[in-house]
Amino acid sequence: MEWAERIADWRRHLDLNTGLSAKTKLAYIKDAEVWSRWATGQRISAPDQVTVADVREYRDARETGAGRATATANRRLISLGVFLDFLGRKADNPVRRVEQLQDADQEDGRALARNEWNAVRRQAELAGPLEEALVALFRYAGSRVGEVAPESAKGPIPLLLGDIHIGPRHGKIAIRNGKGNKQRTVPLVAEARDPIYRYLRGAREERVNSWATRRGWTDVQRTWWLSDPAAPVWLGERGPLTVRGVRHLVAQLGDKAGLESPLGPHDLRATFITALLDPAKYGLSRDPAPITVAARLAGHASVETTARYARPNQDDLLRWMTGGETKT
Repeated sequence: MEWAERIADWRRHLDLNTGLSAKTKLAYIKDAEVWSRWATGQRISAPDQVTVADVREYRDARETGAGRATATANRRLISLGVFLDFLGRKADNPVRRVEQLQDADQEDGRALARNEWNAVRRQAELAGPLEEALVALFRYAGSRVGEVAPESAKGPIPLLLGDIHIGPRHGKIAIRNGKGNKQRTVPLVAEARDPIYRYLRGAREERVNSWATRRGWTDVQRTWWLSDPAAPVWLGERGPLTVRGVRHLVAQLGDKAGLESPLGPHDLRATFITALLDPAKYGLSRDPAPITVAARLAGHASVETTARYARPNQDDLLRWMTGGETKT
């Protein structure tokens, strides 16, 4: 079967079995066509022939591969991952083993509009406690993905159980491995505390107990994973959830929410910072946070970095001029 036929099958699947917007589906298909041209030139004719090295070379081939712009290349990697999932590579998808590109502007992310955030929140709640807690952490505590998950399964764990403290009315998270090796402590509001607590006391404990039964752990081993301050917070199916795993979960939520561009943890972090600086944009009645406060909560070394999140779009300008709400 040629790549063109596989893309046609995927197009039918997207039309019949998903609730994605027409624009998102078109972007997926166009990205798949870019891959098809590149793969054909490399004599890659079937999904089971695609290797990690192929995906990495495709990512880095700026002229003929994923694209010159970092954001475009990363979007096409996400599209390729979804495409290969559809073609039967879900269990061993090579895209999940290839890091996305980064540049100086990627840190900014894209703050979601109010209706986009509400759609993502609903999908996270439907997906389960892990997804809901992760999304709440990025949206309401502004963590960077590398501050809460390791780069690889064997890498150092940046966020441990001892770094999260949740009480009936207050909570906080200690970021020990911030950008530039800086540390900070971020208060956890109820919107973050509640889903994180439910995950820790529900889905996470269930996963640990399941592992203990299957792997024949001793009570000491089981207790360590359940409650030791040095145990990792975020658990995947086989072990600690990695940066790649977190990005994949978040991207899936964006797809299900019908967003017109791929969703990443940095977009939720951007939404956190933007909501601090312009709460009315999200229907919040509190006063805007001083930029110095927002910078400290976000872990920015300079308020100039934080100020980038305050750049208004046309809807924001209209809202400020008329005293109304932004479009939802």
